[in-house]
Amino acid sequence: DVAPCEALYGLPRAFHIAGARNVVVSLWRVSDQATAALMGLFYHALWIEGKTPLESLRSAQLTLYRRPDMLEALAESRGPNFKKTVTLAAAESPPHTRRTTATVLWAGFTLSGSGR
Repeated sequence: DVAPCEALYGLPRAFHIAGARNVVVSLWRVSDQATAALMGLFYHALWIEGKTPLESLRSAQLTLYRRPDMLEALAESRGPNFKKTVTLAAAESPPHTRRTTATVLWAGFTLSGSGR
């Protein structure tokens, strides 16, 4: 028997037992669009910029938090070509925009492991 709270602990643990050093999991259901945008930013920071998994996740979350206007465009830039993702994320915010992305769309992701 697995209690509901053990499922969140159990899945990352299973990946760690199987040999994964780091696992990114969501704490709650996150929209596909927000997940696609965050993962594109995450993998760009990890693979292209050479950041650690912990730095990559933080960078991706901060970008989504600060750029609610880019969520849809970032989500659509899927695939191995990260140039479009970087161009979109690096674009400056309009000066009148002070909004932030809803917490539920970016804060649900956490890293399990050493973060290196």
